Amino acid sequence: ADLSSGLVAYYPFNGNANDESGNGHNGTIYGATLTADRMGNPNSAYYFNGTPSDCIDVGPISISLPVTVTLWFNSTTINDRWNTLCGWNNPNLPGFNGIQIAAHGDGKIRARIGSYFSEDMISTSMVDGDGKWHSVVINRNLNNEKRLYIDGILELSATDTDSIGGPTNILYIGRSFAE
Repeated sequence: ADLSSGLVAYYPFNGNANDESGNGHNGTIYGATLTADRMGNPNSAYYFNGTPSDCIDVGPISISLPVTVTLWFNSTTINDRWNTLCGWNNPNLPGFNGIQIAAHGDGKIRARIGSYFSEDMISTSMVDGDGKWHSVVINRNLNNEKRLYIDGILELSATDTDSIGGPTNILYIGRSFAE
């Protein structure tokens, strides 16, 4: 498959938060620090301390259906607050329409592609806090079918007709919503 076809942003974290897709969606780093990635490559991943001020802010970015978001993460303790691994929304608009992949206190991953009122996709796998690297993939197609994969295994599929938001939504990585 041609992964660049329709690619909106790509962050390999090669010592920075630059978008390597060629679309210029570079991120601004707030508090996050470089660390080794899942292959042991130095300065190729970011460590976030879980506070709202510790994140990578990309700013407004336009995303539309169909959409797939994929990321790798590793956490050594179960998060005790709503920690967003990756999010795209506009919290100033009603409904909180957007995309979110988060961990929240029970070792499971929660994902949403829709609105605040959409049903979260919750993993069955307990992967938050186990100290291992995990792949998370969420997608939603033009038929409004959404899926959550953990480490290549389908965890949940459902349908959702809520709007995902628009071009004023802000993309951020590693942002917590509570102190």
